[in-house]
Amino acid sequence: MFDTTDRIAQGATLLVNIAAAAADPSGLVAAQSATGGYFALRGMFRHKIKGAEDRIRQVSNALNARLTAPTFHTPAGADAHLPEMLLDALPTPEDIAAAGLDPDALVASMCARFKREGVRSDFQPYELIECFGNWVRPEIEGLLNDSDFVTSTAPSLFRTLFAEQQSQRKILDEVERQYGSLAKALGALENARRDQLEAIAVRFEIERAFELSEHDLRQVLMQKAEEYRTYRAQIDALDERVAAISNLKGAAQGAAERLDFDEVETLLARVDAVETEIAAETKEARARNALLRGQVEDAYRLLCAAADSFGSLDPLEPARRRIFRYNLILWDHGRRYGGAGLARAAEMLRPVLTGSLRRADTWLWVSGQGNLANAMQDLGSRTAGATGARSVAEAVMAYRAILRVYPESSQPLVWARTQNNLAIALLELSHRTRGVESVELLAESVDAHRAALRVYAEQDHPLERAITQSKLANALAEQYNRTGDPDNEGLLVLAAQASCAALRVLTEHDNPAEWAAAQNSLGNALAGHGTSTGGQKGASLLAEAVEAYRATLRVYTEASNPVAWAGTQNNLGNALSQLGHLTVGAAGLDPLDEAVQACRAALRVRTEHDLPRHWAETQGNLANALKEQGRRMYGEPGVDRIAEAVDAYRATLRFYTEEDFPVNWAKTHDNMALAEAAIAEHNATTSRKAHVKAALDHVETALRVFDPTTTPHYYNDADTLREQLSAWLARLEGQDGMELP
Repeated sequence: MFDTTDRIAQGATLLVNIAAAAADPSGLVAAQSATGGYFALRGMFRHKIKGAEDRIRQVSNALNARLTAPTFHTPAGADAHLPEMLLDALPTPEDIAAAGLDPDALVASMCARFKREGVRSDFQPYELIECFGNWVRPEIEGLLNDSDFVTSTAPSLFRTLFAEQQSQRKILDEVERQYGSLAKALGALENARRDQLEAIAVRFEIERAFELSEHDLRQVLMQKAEEYRTYRAQIDALDERVAAISNLKGAAQGAAERLDFDEVETLLARVDAVETEIAAETKEARARNALLRGQVEDAYRLLCAAADSFGSLDPLEPARRRIFRYNLILWDHGRRYGGAGLARAAEMLRPVLTGSLRRADTWLWVSGQGNLANAMQDLGSRTAGATGARSVAEAVMAYRAILRVYPESSQPLVWARTQNNLAIALLELSHRTRGVESVELLAESVDAHRAALRVYAEQDHPLERAITQSKLANALAEQYNRTGDPDNEGLLVLAAQASCAALRVLTEHDNPAEWAAAQNSLGNALAGHGTSTGGQKGASLLAEAVEAYRATLRVYTEASNPVAWAGTQNNLGNALSQLGHLTVGAAGLDPLDEAVQACRAALRVRTEHDLPRHWAETQGNLANALKEQGRRMYGEPGVDRIAEAVDAYRATLRFYTEEDFPVNWAKTHDNMALAEAAIAEHNATTSRKAHVKAALDHVETALRVFDPTTTPHYYNDADTLREQLSAWLARLEGQDGMELP
């Protein structure tokens, strides 16, 4: 996943390597000789050296902190530009050697890179270059003034870097000899060795290549190979375009000889159009090349320029290009890998979604609104706080704008598709509200899916109906989860029925992605029903949920679809945790262990930075499993495990705030109350009173949100727990002691 923080992390690697080269110029000379030029050396310097991770992390954290510090003066746009500039700031080997251990000279040589010809014009303002120098200078000074780094660490790092690069070069040479070229090797990845896969992954700048399993690394590279083939086909097609231009120009010259000026104009207009198309396709190929290496901002800039170049040929063509082609490239990248792709997909659309476009071409405007809404919905679901809520609200407004233009009577299929998308956005928005408003948004979501089903008849639109049934199942399950009331178990039954209806149509072979989504929906319904039912019947339902999630993971892999894979791992962890809770004795420890493993696996992708809301959800599920593990363990290890659960719950509150996610915030405090109570009643605990007090504080905090009208079940449970804890605390203060009922 690539965004500002990722660019800074990559830039921190570059800074550490530059400082190492300045400290050991002899290694630099050898590296330059071996790599054969500046651009190859630049690729080498961007490579993270094994053993330098701590240094790189320190530099990266410091750069991030300085960039966001209120006291650090930055010109407009600097927060976006500086991380990009960092990746282009490698001085020439001669400049590095000349600077030596002088931090100012080394920083000056880095800044000078932005004053040369051919550099992006938006990198060249004096104030921005000066700001860049002020940003990186403290880290360069810190490294070069560190005697241990200069005399010991730097030479060792550079030798390691050089050795790794030489090893990778040998492996790549071997691959080229074996397959004829690296490009041809992409068609035979299933036969490549692990070391060959890793060497090829470096070419694509895949950050986590060395951490992935061999299977997942192979899958990632196969996905990259598919993207590469699309990109390569564009490049190959340019030759045919160039030949066409030559023919057209020859014909225009002949027409000019005949003084046939109308024919000349017709032919030159075609030349203009073809040349514009060639230039646009070249920019698109460059953009795809940038995305192969995770450089979203460069891709966005190139695609915008490509779209706008058509304005002189047709005033509507820039909008068509942005809506039907270029934004989808960014949107797909953002959905697959996270980062800035989704935000830039939306930015690609906003300038053209005007009233004049709606009057000129209603369908084009509606299509653009739909794509904007999709991007904002996806972006909002991954973004914390008010910013994420605004993104989802913008998506809701865009979908409703489409429904005002295209009613069910005139465009039933467009209307139904939009109702489905609106339902998903309303479901997401309901997570970010409280009380009656949240309940109403959930009900609207269910109603919107059911409205779509009026259009998607099983006989005429079986696939669309099945997909809608799967999405309806999620909304119904969430309706139940919001209240937690066992009296509403019928919602879970309806959810399971909707999922099963979808799976009668969808198959793993013909519709793998949709089938996996329906299996996931079925798992959610079964898990909710099993948790609510309890006992042996509940355990059986949870076991079915586990099987549904594991079936889903046959389609969703960490390599091919990391976000969906992590979501399924999270759901699997939750179901296993509940199954462990219902399983008596030592037998319950196995599913609890598996639950912890599944949640930790999900957190490899669901990081706090990239997917904060999903990270918080998984942290909560991990805490649930840890708490139950601790309750079943004797002695200090059990108390420590529950304390770890409390810490995990507390971490989620960095995202689940009372203002932005009130119900989740209250549930978390309620869970912390139960965890503190579990510590208090554990056989290894001696100071029970402090933990009972902490538990009481948490449950009273939760009751600020839980109320008997909109969340009656949660309110009643929390109110009962408060009474029990109050009585327990009174007994403890009276030195009487009491076990929690």
